[in-house]
Amino acid sequence: MLSIVSCEGNTQKNKDVVVDNTSIIDVKKIDNVQSYLKPKDLILEFYTKYITYLEDPLNEESVDYEMYLTEDLIKEIGKNWGYDYIIKAQDSSIEWLKTLKVEDTEKDNVYSVSRERGYYDSDDNTIYVTVKQEKDKFKISKLSRTLNEQSDSFSAEKEDQDDEFTYYLFKYRTKPDNPRTALIYRIEYIDNDIVVINMDSHNDSFEYELLQKKSQNDVELYYKKNTGIKEYTGDISKPLMRIYKKGDDFYAISPLIEDGKEVKLKEEE
Repeated sequence: MLSIVSCEGNTQKNKDVVVDNTSIIDVKKIDNVQSYLKPKDLILEFYTKYITYLEDPLNEESVDYEMYLTEDLIKEIGKNWGYDYIIKAQDSSIEWLKTLKVEDTEKDNVYSVSRERGYYDSDDNTIYVTVKQEKDKFKISKLSRTLNEQSDSFSAEKEDQDDEFTYYLFKYRTKPDNPRTALIYRIEYIDNDIVVINMDSHNDSFEYELLQKKSQNDVELYYKKNTGIKEYTGDISKPLMRIYKKGDDFYAISPLIEDGKEVKLKEEE
């Protein structure tokens, strides 16, 4: 009895022991405690460290990417995206840590990372994170701005398609002979994910932000949000537009333009 009590007492005081739901694990006998972090805890810990690092790159607690991220994702982050791939933004704030949260989504192994929207945020600040298991630990394998396109939104395999369907501004005008009844459309490429389409006429107008999904032969644009006055009331589960090429020319099909007939787009810089 004395021996058992003594062992239990030592267990309570030993700082090198981690207790989980099933067993007592000696930290000194495993490579790192991160092996036993659950996915949501792993994501929260990584983003907390990373945002802290961005605030002060010389801080003592550096971010060990190999501990948290897969090798493929590390390579993807190393590309010159023109913005921070991890936070999907150009600037950050230590204040984000006050409202930073990680939540489950409807998809297995995919979690949302979000924070309270700031005054200067122009868009939804949610990032969707996929986690997969590698041997005895979880790692972050993919990042995306949207849940539905999470699997391929930032895939390195799509570089060729990016070149093929990267454009800046398309214009299309109906009935050019009658300026009072003409509809003028502008389709503006914002980045790999976002396209804005607006229409102006003498009596009507709208502006929508669309999500861009690329395939080998075209791009499909799905409704994301209204950025103008007129709300969209159609079926948002279907693409609002498909853009494709014939030779060197771009064409589009959309229920928003001439009842879905094929139209040739005029490319402008």
